[in-house]
Amino acid sequence: MLKHPPHLFTLGLNHESAPLSVRERLAFPAESMGDALRELYGLHEVAEAAILSTCNRTEIVAVGGASGVVRGWLCAHHGVAEAEVAAHVYAYDERATVQHTLRVAAGLDSMVLGEPQILGQMKEAFRTAEQARTTGPVLSRLYQHAFRVAKKVRSETEIGAKSVSIAAAAARLTGEIFAGLQGKEVLVIGAGDTARLITEHMHRLGPPRITVANRSLPRAAELAARFDGAACGLDALPQQLAAADVVVASTGASRAVVTRAMVKAAFATRRRKAVLMIDLGVPRNIEPKVADDGDVYLYAIDDLRLVTQANLEQRELAAVEAELLIDEGTAEFMHWLGTRDSATVIRAMHDRAEDTAAQLLRKARQRLAKGDDPTVVMQRLTHSLTRQLLHPPSRALRRADEAERQVLLEQAVRLFGLSDDQ
Repeated sequence: MLKHPPHLFTLGLNHESAPLSVRERLAFPAESMGDALRELYGLHEVAEAAILSTCNRTEIVAVGGASGVVRGWLCAHHGVAEAEVAAHVYAYDERATVQHTLRVAAGLDSMVLGEPQILGQMKEAFRTAEQARTTGPVLSRLYQHAFRVAKKVRSETEIGAKSVSIAAAAARLTGEIFAGLQGKEVLVIGAGDTARLITEHMHRLGPPRITVANRSLPRAAELAARFDGAACGLDALPQQLAAADVVVASTGASRAVVTRAMVKAAFATRRRKAVLMIDLGVPRNIEPKVADDGDVYLYAIDDLRLVTQANLEQRELAAVEAELLIDEGTAEFMHWLGTRDSATVIRAMHDRAEDTAAQLLRKARQRLAKGDDPTVVMQRLTHSLTRQLLHPPSRALRRADEAERQVLLEQAVRLFGLSDDQ
């Protein structure tokens, strides 16, 4: 029996569908992503899989399997009851998955419209899936196509005009609270791409004295050196907090790296002065209860949404043009998927015809070996081959009801290249 190609779908949640308190519970730490992918890939009928997990979203793109099964796995993997997150999780079918993937890559589905960081995060997610050997022809084609479309959107529209990234929003918020950062102590926790962007923006506001804290001291030192700053490990956070005016946290840690107890102890050694803390981590890097201290002004990533509204008008106009390119890209990929389906059917048709011909040829050779008349043998061979090849479509036409028969007749005329007269 001919098997249909496994379907493509997306299951996930993002900043629009779920609050931070839900998103952080279903986020995947970078260090365990490979194991999670292999576990997902082991589910029944899942043929390909990739996971994108950022501060704003957790999304699984899969080929094969069922979205309900994958949702069950996602919740079980994180120890979360399905009922608790059911209202926040979305599932997209094949075409919607293609369109959504292209929109995400182009920054059209981001909290900050047109932000460029998501494209790099998608490329990293794809590389991780490749390394885990959970990708295949469909996802490889989809992601490469998404990257090309995203590049086209950025080059042909103004979607990237003016800085409205989360990093820029964090810096703008800092600038509104402090007149300037000249001589201020800025503690950056983390050394990834977002931490780098934050540090660049903070440096422009001062420059301040920058300290980069990270689990990997060499990575912290590398980032700090670009801004004549200092570096330390996470174990030095209590001492650094005591001096900091601004704390920005952006790590992939699975639990808070700045706790209320840590802040309370640090503040005991300093005079009362306000400190701005910006937490860009998902899960959160700073315990929310830290804000209970009257000297702490704590902002989580969702709080920056209002800050990013400025400069969006130009991008929103460009988004209309971008959506047209997304529609074109979606149609192009769906056409490719359709040709894959056609290729499967055509290959099956060829296989059946060749098997039928091989069986009849074997019988014809046996008759010739017995001394039968070659002309009669060849006539019988061609007659049998024609009858067996045309038997399935002929039977389908005879058994169809009136409405279906008319559709099949029109298709038969096209498929067999018949004229209306014939």
